[in-house]
Amino acid sequence: MDILKGERILPVRVISVRLAATIFAFELGEWKGVEIAESELEPFLQPQTDSDQVRAGTSPHSWGQLTLKGTISRARDAIESLLVHSIDSGGVAVLVERRDLAGALVTGETLVDVDKVFDWAEVHGLEPGDFFTNYVEDETEIAMAALSRINDERARLENPVEHARVMKRVADMDSDYVIELMRENERLRQRAREREQPDAPLDGRQRTTLLAIIGALANAAKLDLTQHYKAGEAIAAMLDEQGVKLSGRSIGEHLKSVREAMNRRKV
Repeated sequence: MDILKGERILPVRVISVRLAATIFAFELGEWKGVEIAESELEPFLQPQTDSDQVRAGTSPHSWGQLTLKGTISRARDAIESLLVHSIDSGGVAVLVERRDLAGALVTGETLVDVDKVFDWAEVHGLEPGDFFTNYVEDETEIAMAALSRINDERARLENPVEHARVMKRVADMDSDYVIELMRENERLRQRAREREQPDAPLDGRQRTTLLAIIGALANAAKLDLTQHYKAGEAIAAMLDEQGVKLSGRSIGEHLKSVREAMNRRKV
């Protein structure tokens, strides 16, 4: 994504190689058929505090600070290694590259455009989910805030007298009025974001209905839904024949909810 593309270009929405791999590993929920234990996932979702600091928690931006262990650590390392290979082979371009004295990529400091990472993930059977989307939305907010400050500084340099007049006018405004203007600006920005993302999330009833339909189709295809990941791989193979690329592991995660959804619809 570029802001003011074709005029003054500002590249935005970046992610480090390490953090991208961490988010993808978390969203997979399992690795090579082994489910990631809930104890390994808790640090991602339950921020903890102590007298010295606030630990990383619900914001994906903070996940790079977490120390991973067990299955999720192995998943993260494998995904990271695959992404590094793509970068080294020229398959993925980087915006900021950092290497150590031995020439190895410093994954926590090497930054890639999130759109490039998204495309790379889909090609390699990784399905970016809600947490990756949350990260991208936060990056957009960061970029817009930065752009606002950049434009303000540019206006100050281009026309100091007019800029000073505007700033004085703002300073003389009633504080409640300024706050209301800021709130209205945020409401307008929220509406703009909603227009850019027209697909509303499914509510519980819609999700249950779709899962029940999936269950019926899976039973008709004689897929054993008690073997979630095996059935997921079978469906992924069917989709691949139609030119649709989805991870069998990701499909398997959704299939876990099918039986419960069908039970809810029974009369």
